[in-house]
Amino acid sequence: MFFRTLFTAIITSGLLLPAATASASPWTVKPETSSLTFSAGKGGNAIRGSLGSFSAEVILDPANLANASIRVTIPLNDATTGRADNDKALHGAEWFNTGQFPEAVYESASVARLEDGTYSAEGSLTIKDIALPATLSFTLNVNDSDAHAEGQAQINRKAYGIGFKDGSLVPFDVTVSFSLDASKAD
Repeated sequence: MFFRTLFTAIITSGLLLPAATASASPWTVKPETSSLTFSAGKGGNAIRGSLGSFSAEVILDPANLANASIRVTIPLNDATTGRADNDKALHGAEWFNTGQFPEAVYESASVARLEDGTYSAEGSLTIKDIALPATLSFTLNVNDSDAHAEGQAQINRKAYGIGFKDGSLVPFDVTVSFSLDASKAD
């Protein structure tokens, strides 16, 4: 459940950074100033965590969204909640089963600018060999050769067979949030 959220966040963060030229060009995500986090539940009972690393292949030009392409790969072993017992469970068979399914992957099918100036990336998120539609909602600011994207995605962990079969301890709905900085690739 957490990984799914993290994966979506990663995808959004890396792939949402556009090129400033007329033809779409690739962007390089800056991992030192980018983050991908997840949360399930609300308030003091929420389970929160982060994903320490990810890779993103992003081609995005706000003036040429038809050629946009986003692919994010997230190593699930990097999912952490800051609690050793939760982290061990996250990597185990009932949750991400990282021994058999070491990574999650998001691939965009389309990217659109909405009327309010935000962006939406429609695509597919694969976790535990289950590929399901996933939407990334984000804001994007481009300044010459640098870009910053922030956004989130909502994921239902139950649809991926992740975690407990009921939602009493850990809710099914997981929010993945991201903040990404990128620069135009040379």
